[in-house]
Amino acid sequence: MPALNPYLASMPAGYLFREVAKRIDDYQRNHPEDKVISLGIGDVTRPLSAAVTRAMASAALEMGTKEGFRGYGPEGGYPFLIKAIYKNLYEPRGVTLSSDEIFVSDGAKSDTAALQQLLSSEARIAVTDPVYPVYIDSNAMTGRAGEYRNGLWSQVEYLPCTAENGFVRAEARVEDGRVVVTVTDNGIGIPDEDLLHVFDRFYRVDKMRSREVGGTGLGLSIVKDTVENRGGTITAGHGPEGVGTVFTVTLPLAERGEEA
Repeated sequence: MPALNPYLASMPAGYLFREVAKRIDDYQRNHPEDKVISLGIGDVTRPLSAAVTRAMASAALEMGTKEGFRGYGPEGGYPFLIKAIYKNLYEPRGVTLSSDEIFVSDGAKSDTAALQQLLSSEARIAVTDPVYPVYIDSNAMTGRAGEYRNGLWSQVEYLPCTAENGFVRAEARVEDGRVVVTVTDNGIGIPDEDLLHVFDRFYRVDKMRSREVGGTGLGLSIVKDTVENRGGTITAGHGPEGVGTVFTVTLPLAERGEEA
């Protein structure tokens, strides 16, 4: 008879997202006058924009035709999608890339979990605290996390995200009909002369980084274009008391059902 995985029995019965949802419900029940912005669960809370729903409906209808039907896609993404990504994101910004430099995946979670399978059960892992549950659970199910005691795994090295070790804090508020999001860290910060150019295309604060090891210098430029195309603004400055960096994004509030 096949043996069952003994490590599954050691998994805690609770589930993070269910606990977060319960606490939100309890708070709203006791404070009905408060408006809660829920950032604790990776779920959508507003309707999809019309552009997204039209594209999804069109793609579904294509699957009912001989010409448009598609099964498993190529490993790096469909050529037509790669071409569209290049044409709309990189070409307008003067970036020249070959098709094999662009790939489409389902994100880092599955790849990160797969990489863990290369390690032995004796390998010790370190995770930030707090951390997305899957990064702990995938190790616990293979026996790599050790024993679960008092809310912690015995073989996991926890790296607390605190103000003392350079954490990143994100906050959101509504102000004068706009959503204001600030992201603050308390690291080494960005020099004044670089703050003026961080949103410029191809600009790198660290001049020693090459494209091969340090990216194209387009990340913040793309963010700025994306925010401004939606009627918003983004700025960068020094953190509280001159420590670290703070990015501030403002976006207009959208009415329910309005296309973003």
